[in-house]
Amino acid sequence: MLEGLAQDFQLTLPYILRRAEQLYGYREIVTRRPDKSFHRHTFSDFASRTKKLAVALGELGLEPGDRVGTLGWNTYQHLEAYFGVPSSGLVLHTLNPRLHEDDLTYIANHAGDRVMLVDETLVPVFEKFRERTGVEHAVVDHQRALLVLLAHDPGRVGRAVEDVLDQALQRGEWLSSAHWLAGWVGSKAT
Repeated sequence: MLEGLAQDFQLTLPYILRRAEQLYGYREIVTRRPDKSFHRHTFSDFASRTKKLAVALGELGLEPGDRVGTLGWNTYQHLEAYFGVPSSGLVLHTLNPRLHEDDLTYIANHAGDRVMLVDETLVPVFEKFRERTGVEHAVVDHQRALLVLLAHDPGRVGRAVEDVLDQALQRGEWLSSAHWLAGWVGSKAT
């Protein structure tokens, strides 16, 4: 096998995210929300929220290779999912919110989605088919706070991601950038 001359390491999503945060942390990312308003945040904010999403998914008991579905529009939340889900060793699976609920049910079940990331505006769509899927948890971005909902819990109790992180820290778990960049989320502190 011929040695590559371009680089001496793998160019992975966590590396790209870290590099963007280091070089362009102060630069703005501007996206449009479903209500046509603009959302602005920096690459540093983006990296922080992406890492929080990765930790929250790890707290849900997912194993490497598990599927995480998204039901959302092309917004900053989807960008965070595009980096956070694969960086934690999970498989990102997008669903088209314009499809019929029967089709969405089939697609989510066929993919084996264990978690669904749902845009706040699409919760009513998800509610139409969630009971017919194997989805165990839904994560909803609600007014800049990620809420973790138990998908089959009739009370639909939500927890903010920051609470999930606080609980992980209280149990002696931690997240270092080195562990996160290697794809290990919520490793035990030694």
